[in-house]
Amino acid sequence: MIGALVKRLTGPLLPWLLLAAVVVIGGLAWRADALSDDLADMAIKRDRAEEAAEVARTALAWQAEQVERMAEAIKQRDARIARGEQAIAERREALRRLEDDDATSDWTADPVPAGVRQWVRDLSIGPDVGDDVSGGAGTHDHSAARADAGRDP
Repeated sequence: MIGALVKRLTGPLLPWLLLAAVVVIGGLAWRADALSDDLADMAIKRDRAEEAAEVARTALAWQAEQVERMAEAIKQRDARIARGEQAIAERREALRRLEDDDATSDWTADPVPAGVRQWVRDLSIGPDVGDDVSGGAGTHDHSAARADAGRDP
């Protein structure tokens, strides 16, 4: 009785059940294919992202190396500047000592060069004589003051 009832109900419905099963299985297969395509697209995107990350890591490593080089160059430059400043300070101190020594030394006791002596004598001759005369107050004959007096000034 139950078998006859099932047979009687499934008899006319069986083609429709088979059709529904085929539609469901086809829909599932279509959806699985779409998901498979999505998975392939995601794998391609992942590979591209990994490549981009590797490029970024390489660029970052290069930039870090450049920063280290620049820091070393700046350190060397600062050391050179400090040495230059130290040299300038030493030279200024030497100049101050020279000024102090010159101010306190008796440099007037040194002999006067012959050319300077002659020029001073020529100055004392008179104001109206010096401009046209060689060695006068207006012009100075440098040849008498130098060791190589035979050459032109």
